[in-house]
Amino acid sequence: MRKSILLVATSWLCAFAAHAGPNDTTNGALPVVLKSESVWKDNSVGIQGKFMLTAGIGFNAVSDVTSINYIQSKFWNDSLAGKAWQGLAVNTFSQSPFYNLMLDYGLTDNISAGIGLGYQTMSIQWGTTNIFFTDNWTRFAPSLRADYHFVAKKKMSLYAGGRLGYNFYSLSSDFSAYHPAYSKNFDGGPSKGIAQIHGGFSYFIKGFIGINAELGYSYGENYYAGIGLTFKF
Repeated sequence: MRKSILLVATSWLCAFAAHAGPNDTTNGALPVVLKSESVWKDNSVGIQGKFMLTAGIGFNAVSDVTSINYIQSKFWNDSLAGKAWQGLAVNTFSQSPFYNLMLDYGLTDNISAGIGLGYQTMSIQWGTTNIFFTDNWTRFAPSLRADYHFVAKKKMSLYAGGRLGYNFYSLSSDFSAYHPAYSKNFDGGPSKGIAQIHGGFSYFIKGFIGINAELGYSYGENYYAGIGLTFKF
C-alpha cells in the first residue's frame, strides 16, 4: 500500500514539474534562479550603441622627467652657461594630478572608440647657488582612444587598449625679466607626443554609474594609474 502511494505521488510531482517548467509561476510555482547568473551572466551583453563617460584623476612623473630635460636642454647649456648663470640646477618641482575626462562609444559588442582630454599643471624651481627662478607649466592633452572589452556586461567591463594624442604646453617664468624670449625659446620642456597602452575595468552600480580604474604605460607622461567615476548611457 505504501509503495503504491509513493509511486502515485512521485508520478504526480513529475507530471506537475513537466507542465509548469522551471520559470512557470502559475499555481504558485516559483521560478528557478541559478546562482551563476551573477555579474558574469547578467541580462545585458555588449556595449554596442552605448556611451561611457569617465571623469577622474591620473598619476604620472611628468615633473621628474621634465627636470631631467632641463639639465639636458640646449638652451641651458648653450645660451645660459658661461653667461653669469654657471652652476645651473633644478632645486624643487611639484605637480598636480592629471585631470582626466574620457568619452567612449561602443562600436560593437566588444570594441569602443573615443576621445580623452587631460589637464595638468606643474612648477619647477631652478637657478644657481645665489638666485632661483620658478617656471609654471600648464598642460592640455587631447587624445584618441580605442579599447577591446574582454568582458562587457551590465555590471562589469574589463578591457585593454591604447591612446594617441598630443601635449600642448604653455610656460610662464619669472626668468623672463632677465631673458624676454625664455618662455618661447626654452627647449627643455616635457614631451609633445602621447602614446599609451592601458588596461582597465569598470564596475557599475545599477548598470549606469560605476567606478573605473586603469593601469598604463606611456610615452609623453599620460598616466601610469588612474581612477574615476564612469557613467554609461
